[in-house]
Amino acid sequence: MSMPLDDPFWNRGEVPPKEREGAERDRLGIQSFLSRRSSQEELRRIAREVRQMTGWANSYHGRIKSLKQRVAAAPVGSIRDRLTCLYSIVSKKACKLWKKWGVELKRQLQETSTLLVNTREMDKILKKGFEKVTKWTEKLWRKMAGIQAQEPSEFEEAEDEEYDQLYDMFGELII
Repeated sequence: MSMPLDDPFWNRGEVPPKEREGAERDRLGIQSFLSRRSSQEELRRIAREVRQMTGWANSYHGRIKSLKQRVAAAPVGSIRDRLTCLYSIVSKKACKLWKKWGVELKRQLQETSTLLVNTREMDKILKKGFEKVTKWTEKLWRKMAGIQAQEPSEFEEAEDEEYDQLYDMFGELII
């Protein structure tokens, strides 16, 4: 639009009674046009941010991998211990973050693909890189969690029964 917002057209003052219905329709039309335009711009901004986040995740994953290589190449001693500790902290924090982002970020990347022009090739590269990130995250998550997909132990069941005997259904101690 080439008309600035401070143009007198936008603030004409009082409208004669004969033109009120048409003026109200025009005002509503202009408002809906401006709302639609700002909504589309907001969606494009979100699409750009999704791509930035995905690119950042891919880049950060690359840095974590290079840190792991530095740990492996470091001589045995305090420097290697520090690098190992740093790698452990950074990889765990990144793993937790990407575990949260994983599915939703992929979905948003797919859903916002129509909002930006000429991003198909970049999207393919971002998806491929983020798939590596999510695979690494799953592998590290399993390692951190120790895959505790077990049936409840008898000890836990006995503990639950003891709790049920000591407390009523409102969590109050039975005397």
